[in-house]
Amino acid sequence: MTIYAQLKLANEHAGIEINHIAFQQPSGDPDENTRMLERRLREARFVKSRSDSLYS
Repeated sequence: MTIYAQLKLANEHAGIEINHIAFQQPSGDPDENTRMLERRLREARFVKSRSDSLYS
């Protein structure tokens, strides 16, 4: 799956705007494609972690 997106940054918020999704092996079931997209986005997410001493 390839997701084409743009990062949107504001003073206190950030997000992505998805422009296009290309499934290499799409399911015939749109609900399964949605679940696959959800899994892939969850796997690719950035999470806030403890502060690293290099950046303090």
